[in-house]
Amino acid sequence: MRYLVKAQGGFYCFFHKDGGLWWCGRDKDGSWSEPACFYKSGVDYFTVSLCEGKILILCQTKTKVEQIYFDRGDFESSVLVEGGLDGNYYGLALGLDTFLVHNMPIAREYSHILMSHRVDAQGLWTNSRNLGRVIPLGRGYPFDIVPIEKQHFLLFYQAQGDGFGGDLGYREVYGKMMGDFNVVHSNANINGKCHSFLATTEGIHMVYMTKGLLVPSLNYVKKDTRGLSSKISLAQGHNVHSPLLYMLKGRLHLLYMRGEDVFSCVIGRDGYVSNPQLQQEGFKAGDIVLGRFLCENEADAEFLANELPVNSKKPWEVVFLDNLLNLNSEPGAPVKQYKTSQIGSQDDYNDFFNQGF
Repeated sequence: MRYLVKAQGGFYCFFHKDGGLWWCGRDKDGSWSEPACFYKSGVDYFTVSLCEGKILILCQTKTKVEQIYFDRGDFESSVLVEGGLDGNYYGLALGLDTFLVHNMPIAREYSHILMSHRVDAQGLWTNSRNLGRVIPLGRGYPFDIVPIEKQHFLLFYQAQGDGFGGDLGYREVYGKMMGDFNVVHSNANINGKCHSFLATTEGIHMVYMTKGLLVPSLNYVKKDTRGLSSKISLAQGHNVHSPLLYMLKGRLHLLYMRGEDVFSCVIGRDGYVSNPQLQQEGFKAGDIVLGRFLCENEADAEFLANELPVNSKKPWEVVFLDNLLNLNSEPGAPVKQYKTSQIGSQDDYNDFFNQGF
């Protein structure tokens, strides 16, 4: 996994390489520093989260999980979990506490058990909840965290249905509160990293791939105050992958790849989808990957996304959207790039997302 994080007055990249964890930062002149290793070996899985300016890295090996706080190039580490570990751990800094989600594989079964906990500054575990059996969204992606605002986020996963089926849905988490599981698509059976979720003041936008009778289908649905919209098929085929939703000046856009070509379209408020346009073509398989994008809130944000397409060998290099984001501004130019945040006011979020608690 690759993470791009705009916080603490800087822009940083965190990535996994040769069994260790690496980072680099963007200088004021627009260039990136040389990557440096801050955790040398044995890393099986890691996540990065951002909440109220805190950058929290969870580093998982075969015998422990460490939580590492990053502060402008300094690292402060402590052990969170010890012992033989299965599954994947994700931590979110909530004030002095850590909200922890992890999955536990079940022997000789495809399903996992999903758990959530709250860990205080003294290491005490509280509010443990068994969220039921789940079907992993994909290898290395058992669940997905979608930020909204500060201690407010969505937890997406597939709840095990009848047989081998998985019901795609989410729970809403607000500080110490957690809502019920909301089903978006019954028996969705998502397999692989072929989904994109985005929360805005208009609602929750969801794109995901499902298996059809003949060919897989990339679908879009929206959840707002009127409920769940009808499903719209955006593209079909076994070679469709890597969807990415983003908002630009109030309009919802979608990027996705068909084989080695990149397409884009606009999804209107009324559900109308513009004809897909070829954005880029001829990329070799594996050259382009999606990196997680985390950003502190900015009141004048015009762009909102949870992921960005990056160079797989140089994950700090954004592709396709680099011109859109003005990543290569001249030295001394006003820093207006990476403007990513909620679109609308916090009251708008409270009015919509607090429902159900």
